[in-house]
Amino acid sequence: MAQRCGSAARVSTNGGHLPQSDAPPPPADAVAALAGWLMQDGPRNLLALGPLTNIAQLVQAHPEAAARITRLVWMGGSDGPGNHSPLAEFNALADPEAAAIVAEAGLPLDVIDLMICRQAVFGPADLPETDPLTADLLGGYLDIGLSRGRPGMAIYDPVAALAMLRPEAFAFASRAMAVSTAGDGTYGATRFTEDPQSRTRLATAPLEDLARPCLDALRKEAPHGLSR
Repeated sequence: MAQRCGSAARVSTNGGHLPQSDAPPPPADAVAALAGWLMQDGPRNLLALGPLTNIAQLVQAHPEAAARITRLVWMGGSDGPGNHSPLAEFNALADPEAAAIVAEAGLPLDVIDLMICRQAVFGPADLPETDPLTADLLGGYLDIGLSRGRPGMAIYDPVAALAMLRPEAFAFASRAMAVSTAGDGTYGATRFTEDPQSRTRLATAPLEDLARPCLDALRKEAPHGLSR
């Protein structure tokens, strides 16, 4: 049976042993853990790949910690139609109240929205040579698009990670982001308006092929991906 951190060595699910740790267990609350990490020295960059619930709670409960965020990259919202309602993208629709809180907090926010992610597309000819498990997972993901009559499949989370690692691959524009919390058909919709003073930036265009570095990171000869 696996044992708790701080006691004897733990056993992983594949039978391997993890080294013993004398570190205290992390806080049970994710927001408290995030606040503690943000209060440490050094750049504090965050990549958010889902709804912004934890970040909004951080802003409300630990504003001094939220103020230490150097850069927040969020994959969410849409400067166009949605994918889970006619107007709303899923990560915004899942918790629009949280997205609205973050939008109004004045954080250094870079938004990688649905429209920019859909410009990173790969097809059967683009599949990299990789290990069998990764190849199976990637092929299954591609099949989602092919089964719907599309020539390929868009890439989402890795494009946001690319924006974190290589912002120079994107054109950004300063935009104010508003999120609808109205109980009607606009619920979860994001609207972006030009605002040179805003600390929110919207990725507006790719400056290179976004799919290629994401796929190259999966090749056998690139096990460490996009690290720099």
